[in-house]
Amino acid sequence: MRVLLIEDEDRSVRQTIESLQHVFGEVAVTVVGSLAEALRAIETQFFDLAICDIQIRSDESSLDASEQHGIAAYEALHLHSPGTPVVFLSAHASVDNTSSRTASGGVADVMGVPAFPLTQVVVKGDPAKIEAYFRRIREGLADLALCTVFDAGDSLDEMFVRAVQVYGRSIGSTSAEVTPMSGLSKARVGLVRFMQDSNPDAVVVLKLDSQERIRHEVALYNRYVANRLTVGCFAPQIRTLDSGLRGMAAVASSLASPSSSSLFSRMEASPPPVSIAAVRSALSGWTAEVDRITTTIGDYRRDLLDDEVFVELPTFRSELTALDDVQIEISRKLCHGDFHGENVLVDDDGRVVVIDFADCGVLPSSLDAAALELSLIAHPKSPIEHCWAEVDCSAWADADSFSRNGPWSTEIRALRDWAIAESSEIQALVVYYGQACWLMKHKDPGAARASEVAAAALQRIRALLA
Repeated sequence: MRVLLIEDEDRSVRQTIESLQHVFGEVAVTVVGSLAEALRAIETQFFDLAICDIQIRSDESSLDASEQHGIAAYEALHLHSPGTPVVFLSAHASVDNTSSRTASGGVADVMGVPAFPLTQVVVKGDPAKIEAYFRRIREGLADLALCTVFDAGDSLDEMFVRAVQVYGRSIGSTSAEVTPMSGLSKARVGLVRFMQDSNPDAVVVLKLDSQERIRHEVALYNRYVANRLTVGCFAPQIRTLDSGLRGMAAVASSLASPSSSSLFSRMEASPPPVSIAAVRSALSGWTAEVDRITTTIGDYRRDLLDDEVFVELPTFRSELTALDDVQIEISRKLCHGDFHGENVLVDDDGRVVVIDFADCGVLPSSLDAAALELSLIAHPKSPIEHCWAEVDCSAWADADSFSRNGPWSTEIRALRDWAIAESSEIQALVVYYGQACWLMKHKDPGAARASEVAAAALQRIRALLA
């Protein structure tokens, strides 16, 4: 447990910590005595629980204890870390300001406690009442622990495990196996298989990210996905968890097939059991061109990676900016926006399901095909290192020559044809160039291959413009 205690009376601090330790045993308590200290803690840390005296000072050197300072600390916590339960310590149980916030705080499933009031008031100096409050949380955490989480990949952070357990217990599961599927963002994503005693396994994709990012993704999903893509081609978002996760939130998306796994993992087979036509068909609801924009090749790339970062990359070469001033027209339509091999799932029957819609929107028409192809070449999670012995990306512009000696020749040619069919060869090449430059900021050897692709794309653009 990680607890923020906002209290400036030594006696009350001692009593509260003793009550915490009596109920939870080991607990990490951050104690602050003023609004200024509380704001610093709230801005730099996340907590499972906040305990706040209603009357605190504005700063360490003041004697201006006021309810308004306690309310300001509460509002800052609510803004920075929504979903964190707060208990007010009050000398008078019926303080108007505190009571109004209790009424408007709402309820949520918090750390295994269903319909738990997010804001409550406890009379100061009453250990029995505050310990009763703590025990509800302890019992909830004990219930979550009944769902054992097994990690099939790299180590999972504590809040991801908690989110898995919250969802698992809501469906009566006693164990879950997680296959990590994280991409290039800071979000944690996993394919989670929940085992249940008397029912078939349930499989979901669970994503943990900041509250803001999860809210944004849910809004994009509702706007662009649920009513546009064909049912069965995307993982429906079935539940959002936004409380009791130390300021984070999670979204669970269901999968129809328990045999689903990432396209990257499927590409390791020889030959790969993946149909690019099926992948393309999954996005068939996003076919109509929305608009066209006129830009330069340099400005297109700068929207993805600005000059200051670009020129400092270890794989940067000056020739990669040679066509920066060339003007180009780009057609745009609805696209996924982050269409790499971890965001495309394929089951044993070849059915394709798309996940993770945090970046979808009106984007260059060739982007999804280009991003998927380049993810096979340069994404850190790609199986290319142990599937393709010698990758010569200097020949990338000619899809046939480039892929001839590799394991994915059919798939790469199909992706290239898809990208060009969405607009034109020059437009597609500009999109490939921009995506390759963006991938250069990640680690070698993928960054080195991305640099070669960017150079090859520019060389082909130059030839087409001649």
